Amino acid sequence: MVIDGIVMERHPVELRIPQSSLVSPILFAIYTSELIEWVEERVTGAEGLSCMDDVGSVATGHHVNQGDRKLHTCARMSIDWAK
Repeated sequence: MVIDGIVMERHPVELRIPQSSLVSPILFAIYTSELIEWVEERVTGAEGLSCMDDVGSVATGHHVNQGDRKLHTCARMSIDWAK
């Protein structure tokens, strides 16, 4: 973890947050906000959406094929980001 340029030492994670925890959606939103920004910066005319534990993309275009290509690019970019 890095906060204000200060790098924290690595240590093992001994506890997990249960999926039904009230903090889970907040942590998911924090984690995926970087993904949404990253894809939007690389795919013109696309916007990322997030709802609870799901992420999606919306794309605009003059033709269906153009929107389809943008959505495929968003998916490919999301996979690249995850790697």
